[in-house]
Amino acid sequence: MKKTKSLTVNQEKAITAIIETGTIEGAAVKVGLSRQTLYTYLKDEPFKLRLEQERKVIFDEAVGLIKVATKKAAAGLIGLLDHRDPTVRRLTAKDILSFAIKAVEIHDLEERLERIEEKLVNGSRSRYR
Repeated sequence: MKKTKSLTVNQEKAITAIIETGTIEGAAVKVGLSRQTLYTYLKDEPFKLRLEQERKVIFDEAVGLIKVATKKAAAGLIGLLDHRDPTVRRLTAKDILSFAIKAVEIHDLEERLERIEEKLVNGSRSRYR
């Protein structure tokens, strides 16, 4: 990860505490600083940048876990198509079809948006030649 300007030891501790507690108030108590000090830190660009970098790392890790769990969830849902209870099979099929329809709709919208963006870019290029 790209390092920003050096932060003080208290700022480093504050970032860790904010990440761990999720609140400024909880972080202030955890590191033994006032809330006002933490709010002052939040106005400091290098501090804000570093905090956002740390939050992004955590978010990216969480998304990775969700991606892994998605495969397992899909397999579990597909397995329910063979359940002995016809109601479970029907509801499972309905869910799978709903997810599939949403996926197709999103894919179609992405393609349409890409075409529109391409036309806008190409159109603006031709006007300025």
